[in-house]
This record gives sequence, structure tokens and C-alpha cells, in this order.
Amino acid sequence: MYDRTPDRPAYHRDTVVIGASAGGIQALRMIVRELPSPFPAAVLIVLHIGNHESALAAILRASGPHPVIQPSDGEPVRPGHIYVAVPDRHMLLEYDRIRLSRGPRENHTRPAIDPLFRSAALTRGPRVIGTLLTGRLDDGVVGLQAIKECGGLAVVQDPVSAEEPSMPLNALRSVVVDRVVPLASMAGALAELVGEPTTWGWAPATSAAEEQLAIEQASEQRAVAAQPPEQRATVPQRPASDAPAAEAIPVHLSREHAIALGEGNAVGELDSMGRPSRYSCPECGGTMWQIDAPGPTRFRCHTGHAYAMRSLLGAQSTRVEQALWEAARALREKAMMLRQVAQLDRRAGDAAGADTNERRAGQYDEQASVLRGLVREGAGADAGVASGGMGEAADRKGFR
Repeated sequence: MYDRTPDRPAYHRDTVVIGASAGGIQALRMIVRELPSPFPAAVLIVLHIGNHESALAAILRASGPHPVIQPSDGEPVRPGHIYVAVPDRHMLLEYDRIRLSRGPRENHTRPAIDPLFRSAALTRGPRVIGTLLTGRLDDGVVGLQAIKECGGLAVVQDPVSAEEPSMPLNALRSVVVDRVVPLASMAGALAELVGEPTTWGWAPATSAAEEQLAIEQASEQRAVAAQPPEQRATVPQRPASDAPAAEAIPVHLSREHAIALGEGNAVGELDSMGRPSRYSCPECGGTMWQIDAPGPTRFRCHTGHAYAMRSLLGAQSTRVEQALWEAARALREKAMMLRQVAQLDRRAGDAAGADTNERRAGQYDEQASVLRGLVREGAGADAGVASGGMGEAADRKGFR
């Protein structure tokens, strides 16, 4: 919500969070090589690597003079250092330390970009510069919106310069970004933005609609305060001098963060910020809630899995293809069983029964062939949804 407290203390933008997927290794190498040294901000990077062993830290370490670290849980965050997400763990920022979490996948991947961006927005507010680079689908778009809501800056790679433009394009469709920057100019743009003074809080509402939104959010805050403590969604405990005021944090972000961490009453929190959708979670099969909040359309189940719209479509497309292959396999197996039964019938002198079973086996073979043809023609795929899934390692060859 809007924080109207006057004369908030000034801070500097000292936190850069970067998300990338396909094509990200070369983009990150260029940025790290061209960042000035010393760099007056901490840089935290999530690249889609899934649970595959990653050499990204070594690659970036060889690309420039900056210290590059694959952090452990509780690692202190220091200016001038670059922190790279480890395989199969979400990397979260909790004020001055990094938290590694094996929480639910978001956008069908872990590590995911959205959890890092959201945690940075919640704990460092306007000090954050969110940067989204090349990649497929829309992981990072919801997190970029969270950074904007908490007063930070949103920077997006110019899609023309991106090896895979869909992630930057989806950000531009859904978020009011502050800069669209060609890859060749990204390091210079970040160097320019880092160190700019900022203040905690948001600008006052300037329209009737914004005033009404502020009133509604204040009412929502009071309702949360009235809940039993165990049901309240909260941001992580913070040092007294190192975070935006609690009243400045959008309630829906703190609730989503709590669900992702497995805290509080997940169903109650989801009911308070969205409505059950018609879709089931591709990960666990549970009901998904559509979140009623600013920014791109997104969904979350009570287990904690979360999807932006295009990532959900991509995951469901993968499920459709998997289901078609499973159905084709089952039909082939049924045909083989029927032929085996037909052999037994012939040995027993039941020629009519054997002919019937062989005819049925042929029908099942034909049906399996139809399903296999559907898969080959892309029945499980949709325009704008890349094959392979978000959980696959980005730039797999670069890690081998």
C-alpha cells in the first residue's frame, strides 16, 4: 500500500537481482565482464539450471574481477560480490543474508527467478534493481512487478538483443519498466543506476482510483492484524534499521512469500487474495487459486507451487504430451496382450476367439498410432511455449 510517512530516510540502490534463462550464460558473461570494479552493490543471479550441476560461478569468475560465490545458507551479502543460485534451491534474500530453500517449484523450476525478486522486494524495497534478461516464457515477470510495488526499479533487456526474447517481451507486456536496455549497454546502465539515492515508501496516490486502492489496502492490513498470530503472513524478521516500514509492504506479497515458505494457513491466505480457478496444479494436481493482485495473471496452489500464465500453459502442455505418450503406451501394451491371448486361443482350438482378439489388437495399434501422430504434430505444444520445460537447465551445453 502507499506509505505516506513524510521525510523518510534516504538510502542508495545497493542491490541488483538478475534473472535469466535460455541464452543467459553469454548475456551474464558480458555483463560481469563490463561491470566496473569495485561495484558498489551486491549482485544476485538466478539462471534456470534445475537440479543439474552448474559451472556458472566458475564461468563468471573467469569473466571479470568480481568475487563470484555459490552461497551457502546464511551467507552474508556484501557489496561488490556476485551470488549465483545453486542447483535445486531457491535463492532468497533476507536483508543482509541469503537463504536457500527447497520450497515448492515456481514456474515449474527451482531455482526460480520470482522467489528471489519477491524476497528482495520485501526486504530491501526501493534499494533493489530488478533485471530480467533473455529467456523463455515468463518466470521473473511477477517478481519484477513485486519490485516495482515495493519502490524498486525494473530493468529489462531489449528483446531485439535477446537470444530468447519471450521473457523480456512478457515483462514489457505486464510491467511498467523503468529501462529497456540492449545487452551491450546493460552493465553501464546498472552502474549508472546503482548508488542513486532513494527513500523508503511510495509516492502518494495521485488519482481517485489510487486513493481508493490505498483505502482498500489499509482495510486489508487491519483485517490481517485481527487474525490469530499463527495465521498472519509476515515478512522475515529484520534488523530494526534495515528495511522499509511494515505498513509500506503490499499485503499480498507478504502472504505469497509466507505460502512459498510453508508458513501460516495457506488456504486461508489464498482465499484472502484470490479465488479458486478451474485449473489443477501440474506439479501436485491440487486446486490452483488465481491471485487477484497487480501485475500479470498468476496462480498458486495451497502446496505452494506457483505459475504465471504462460508458464502454467507451458507446464500443462508438457502434461498433455506426457498423457498422450502414456495413453499410446497403454494401447500398445493392450494390443500385445491381446495377441498373446489370441495365441493361447489358437492353441486351445478357439479360432474364432483368436481372430476376434487379433482384430481388437489391430484396432488398439491404430489408436496408438493416432496418438503418436498427435504428439509428433505438436498436440501438446502451443504457440509461444517452448519444448523442454522451464525446469530444464538453461544453456545445458554451457554446463557440461
